[in-house]
Amino acid sequence: MLPVASASLAWTLLCGLAAPAKAVPVSVLGTNDLHGRVERTAALAGHLKVLRAAREQAGGGVVLVDAGDMFQGTLESNLGEGRVVVDAYNALGFHAAAVGNHEFDYGPVGPAATVTRPEDDPRGALKARAQQARFPFLAANTIDEATGQPVAWPNFRPSTLVTVGRGAQAVKVGIVGVTTIDTPRTTIAGNVRGLRFAPLLETVLREATRLRADGARVVVVTAHAGGKCDEAAIAPPFSDLSSCDGNAEIFRLAQGLPAGLVDVIVAGHTHQALAHVVHGVPIVEAWANGRGFSRVDLEVDDAGVRLLGVHAPRRVCGPKANDDAPIAACAPEPYVPGVATIGDTGNGAGSAAGPNANKDSAVRVEVDHALLARLGPALAQARKQRARPLGVVVDDEIQRGYDKESALGNLFADLMRTAMPGADVALMNGGGIRAHLPAGPLTYGAVFEMMPFDNRFATVKLTGAELRRVFQHNLSSTKKGGLLSVSGLTLSTRCVQGEARVTLVRPDGRPVADEDTLVVTTTDFVALGGDGGLGVAEDRVALDEGEPIREHLARVLAARGGHVRSASTLHAATPRMHTDGQAGARCLPPSSPTTPHASPPASPPASPPASPPASPAASPAASPAASPAASPAASPPAASPSGAPSTAKAR
Repeated sequence: MLPVASASLAWTLLCGLAAPAKAVPVSVLGTNDLHGRVERTAALAGHLKVLRAAREQAGGGVVLVDAGDMFQGTLESNLGEGRVVVDAYNALGFHAAAVGNHEFDYGPVGPAATVTRPEDDPRGALKARAQQARFPFLAANTIDEATGQPVAWPNFRPSTLVTVGRGAQAVKVGIVGVTTIDTPRTTIAGNVRGLRFAPLLETVLREATRLRADGARVVVVTAHAGGKCDEAAIAPPFSDLSSCDGNAEIFRLAQGLPAGLVDVIVAGHTHQALAHVVHGVPIVEAWANGRGFSRVDLEVDDAGVRLLGVHAPRRVCGPKANDDAPIAACAPEPYVPGVATIGDTGNGAGSAAGPNANKDSAVRVEVDHALLARLGPALAQARKQRARPLGVVVDDEIQRGYDKESALGNLFADLMRTAMPGADVALMNGGGIRAHLPAGPLTYGAVFEMMPFDNRFATVKLTGAELRRVFQHNLSSTKKGGLLSVSGLTLSTRCVQGEARVTLVRPDGRPVADEDTLVVTTTDFVALGGDGGLGVAEDRVALDEGEPIREHLARVLAARGGHVRSASTLHAATPRMHTDGQAGARCLPPSSPTTPHASPPASPPASPPASPPASPAASPAASPAASPAASPAASPPAASPSGAPSTAKAR
């Protein structure tokens, strides 16, 4: 690792690099966490056209980068393992993209999400997308354990050097790409076996210094790592970090960088809105699911690089109410492409401190229908599959709950147990359910959006003591991430200084003894260590190499028919997870007041059938169609625009 002091000295020595005599405007435009919402790229294209025209007229240019998690999440993308997304990004002219944790989800080329044959490459689908791309996939901290070096697959690089502007005014821009060190815990473990993810700071110090030595006047980091701040607090001059989680991975990176080494960080992974200057470095992130983009304006001349403006994330389809609207309803607001000042809000509405205050400079933005036509075959194929009816009516929206017990989580777990008749218990992680289950006639598309991941069933025999430890870890205050949903048991929990003490109870009221053996079914993601895992060796896990779990759940729902409603799976008086003295299931930190946990950020990504009200965890059964409230339920849209995991990590 290059020490910070050494990196700072190296950067100081490089400051004499040749620079354009005239000030050149450079805008860095960032996207992140598209999760397959490829139609939204047509609205992005309209904004990009306006911004590029303005920069080129001034002799400058636009640097277009993505911060990862491009593919996983929609039928449009998943049917071709991300091919249509790369088609769109090629058309848009991206300069580079970071590799996100969910880029590894597809596994080998073909329907299997994990290796099933000796010849399978666990990164085959990802490598195929990189070879298709006309821009590099950047993976500076993804280390091949066999060589100790960054992966050297075709069209994968640690960093890249691009040029914007023309002639003597051309500016060399270096771009470094990195991925969260949490990746092994937030994708299918087998697909990243043989890789390690190096710390972000040491990686960026090395690559940024090398790029400066190669002539980069501007250095941009595109990082599939993010942070969290109060979006309502985003305001000029973007330096108030009081509402932010200062320990977030991306903030720690910025705080460790020597002054002037990195000019911009485009972040992702956390699905948040960021527009903050941290230790002199602007960090931007624009939600998820194609809802918007971020932008930073720079000026480069022989005096160096100056930060002119940081923009709050810009919505591509107009008002917030359009965040999840279909592309046909997208109505982009006029866009001000002028170079901002540091006081500009950059949201298209303007502020007194910047050029956006001049409404006359706003330019009309149009959706790129030519791009939509190019994507047409993939969109049509997905549309047909999405519309397939399952013969179930959802009486009211069944909501997911990332970090709390939810009607949808319970339903999903019930459906899993029905699909695997030999299981005593079914477990589902909160991050794997990506959307609420919408009211109305249930379609396959809603089930897909509920669970876009191609996870398969995994079964393992656990003792009562082992299963209790799984829940105690998941419910303790130190656990970050999603809550496990359960079918086949209820839990009674006491919190002692933030640590969970759990008693497991069978449907007939008998407690589970430590020496009892239970057959537990869950996803391969959880069984192999994702989101905390089960704490068992892989050789104890039996993997189902058949269809993805959602296909089983869709069949269970179609076979049952009838109606489903949220009250049939979640009962306030008899929750499946009861924790003494507090409303939420997860223990609060010792110093916290006894208040209920908040629901996860309007997340999208589920649904399985429900157990009867009298014994919520006892059985997945539902009443017949004649009784809408009791009959088995349906699933929701998982990675759809409407309910994306917009505030939580995908897993």
